[in-house]
Amino acid sequence: MAELHLHGSRAVIHDVLQALGTFSQVRSAAPGEFTRRAFEAGKLDLTEVEGTADLLQAQTQAQRRMALQQMEGSLRTLYGQWRTQLLKCLAYSEAFVDFGEDEHIDPEVQREVRAKVDQVLVDMRRHLSDSRRGETMRSGASIAIIGPPNAGKSTLMNWLANRKASIVSPIPGTTRDIVEVMLDIGGYPVRLADTAGIRATHDPVEAEGVAMAKTRSSEADLQICVFDSACDPSQVQSFKRSMGIDSKCILLLNKIDTVKDIQASIHAAGVSPEGDHVVPVSCQTGKGLDVLMRSLEGSLKEFFEGGTFDGPLLTRARHREHITRCIEYLEAFLAIEHDIVLAAEELRYAIKEVGAITDRVDVEQLLDVIFRDFCIGK
Repeated sequence: MAELHLHGSRAVIHDVLQALGTFSQVRSAAPGEFTRRAFEAGKLDLTEVEGTADLLQAQTQAQRRMALQQMEGSLRTLYGQWRTQLLKCLAYSEAFVDFGEDEHIDPEVQREVRAKVDQVLVDMRRHLSDSRRGETMRSGASIAIIGPPNAGKSTLMNWLANRKASIVSPIPGTTRDIVEVMLDIGGYPVRLADTAGIRATHDPVEAEGVAMAKTRSSEADLQICVFDSACDPSQVQSFKRSMGIDSKCILLLNKIDTVKDIQASIHAAGVSPEGDHVVPVSCQTGKGLDVLMRSLEGSLKEFFEGGTFDGPLLTRARHREHITRCIEYLEAFLAIEHDIVLAAEELRYAIKEVGAITDRVDVEQLLDVIFRDFCIGK
């Protein structure tokens, strides 16, 4: 294989490729072929290949860092450690079966094996309890902009997107469908959704939009709840109760340029900067939007980097599936107390599940999916 570095003009590239095409033994590399050959030669494992694919598609700094760590072997090291420990436990179990009576192997060995398996179980459960942060890092955190009609949700959407993504109109109920854009906020990937104004309505089309808004709000990782600073104070509290808004939601009091005393408006609404995440802004003038951006960045940092698990993040659904099945086999192993032969078989299945994440165990179809999204050659 040869990788050519050419001047970037289309004419040069076209002529070189055309010239190479005259040779019968020369063809263009398929998407991902260099990386696939590295995998088949044992230079990379599957998690490192997936990290390479994620790096090629990374759109934010946080995605780039996570993909680079995986490409450099963070998951391979973790899963390799688990596999090594389980292989050692399996070797001790089989030795006890084969030579336990003849060689007078201490029964304490089996207790040590069970203790090690139990520790691996603890580590795997912690790895799975990451709130799917690694998978969300790849797809983007979901942020829903919600609130009553004409509060300024679409204006906020356009400001954050830095383009006209949503229609802005003084007529209530203009937004019906969910408008979604991908953004980079503080280096984190975000799927920002502008939703219909939530209110009681007899219009069946608007009612469908309101239902979609409520569903998106309940499924979102973060919420921005937008109110008019001059709205009826009871509206804020009733909306919070009906939507189940908690302290993680950012309460945006918009149109502060239209009220004389914003602090009085905050107090009248029954919210406090201490107990609620309140940000007074004017989407029209831009006042306070810098504070909103800092609040969003802080919330995203807490969402992606908070928690107690300090190891590499789980990034793919297939990793989760294999580890979940591995946990089931390990639990079955621990549940078998007297039949060591049967218990060892459960351990063997568990090792196979861990190995399937990184090694070539029935992965031919998986390889086609992984390499399909690579750029040509890479």
